[in-house]
Amino acid sequence: MLVHDWGLSLRLIVFSRLVVYILQSRSTSPISRLNPKLGVPRRKKPSLDVIRLHNAVFYAYHGVLSDEQSLGGKFEVDVDLYADLTRGALSDRLKQTVDYERVYDFIKQLVLGKKYNLIEALAETIADGLLKGFRQVDKVVVRVRKPSAPVKGVIDYVEVEIARARRR
Repeated sequence: MLVHDWGLSLRLIVFSRLVVYILQSRSTSPISRLNPKLGVPRRKKPSLDVIRLHNAVFYAYHGVLSDEQSLGGKFEVDVDLYADLTRGALSDRLKQTVDYERVYDFIKQLVLGKKYNLIEALAETIADGLLKGFRQVDKVVVRVRKPSAPVKGVIDYVEVEIARARRR
């Protein structure tokens, strides 16, 4: 009768995987750069750095109620722009990065240019426009705050956050 030592088999598997890991991590051969799951070369992932515009404040006329659309109110916008900023960082040239002055002007134009019933619609329009208008941006997070939201209670503000990514 043949008896199998499962403990020994498990130790051999763990040991062999450890040896392969150590050899791959120390080696500069092409094999060490292979994706172990696919057996193909690993692609270098571009870095996703962030440029943030925080608390851009506008007086605008958004809201469902007629008073909101006629009297207006304060709106605050934050955007997080995720992009590979390596080229701009290395070249120190504005044309190689996301020009946040242009981003601010773009947001200002959207916030002041049209009345929206919902801040959700405003945030979506900003996110969509930033992805379309700034080719370096891969992902954007937009937050729109309405400090004087008409609710029957005491709150600091109402905020909507929308995250959108470029489809590749």
